[in-house]
Amino acid sequence: MYVTDIVRLDKKKSKIVCDEAVFALYLGEIRRLGIEVGTCISEELYSEICDEILYKRARERALHLIEVMDRTEYQIRQKLSEGYYPVDIIERVIAFLFKYGYIDDIQYAKKYMEYSINSKSKRKISDDLLRKGIKREIINTVLVSNESYEKEQIIKILEKKKYNEVSNNFKEKNRVIAYLLRHGYEYDLILESINTYMK
Repeated sequence: MYVTDIVRLDKKKSKIVCDEAVFALYLGEIRRLGIEVGTCISEELYSEICDEILYKRARERALHLIEVMDRTEYQIRQKLSEGYYPVDIIERVIAFLFKYGYIDDIQYAKKYMEYSINSKSKRKISDDLLRKGIKREIINTVLVSNESYEKEQIIKILEKKKYNEVSNNFKEKNRVIAYLLRHGYEYDLILESINTYMK
């Protein structure tokens, strides 16, 4: 493995750019291992770097990220990738996290749903979870099991906005409908909820 460049990341770390891999090490490690631009890293040395340094460091980084807050598999992959960990190291860390139950996208989606259920529409929750890397089939399963809550949410919003028969004129109704549409509620459900609320 040929070292084509060494790029300083900060005061302590540099990125080692090779023809077959990119990874980051502390400056002291680079000196100790004798890594320089134009030198070759043997398979044996690369395996040692991966096993003794990068895997342990990536695993600790992932565990710290999860300790601070729940994360999805995608979020962990993204953070480790930003830290210049090689793909094979990231795969090993993800396998470790799954094995010991540190990451579980289904549980993450359920918790997020429970947390957001009183303030967000299904579509907004779905969009948020997709951005966090949750697969659509997981999202659909979690949302289907909580379908009835949206009508209750809309009614609570109408109560909060003090929507009543006096304010139920065309202009006010359209303003409320536009507000609810912007927040991801379906048009038919909005009308149905308004009718239920007015009764």
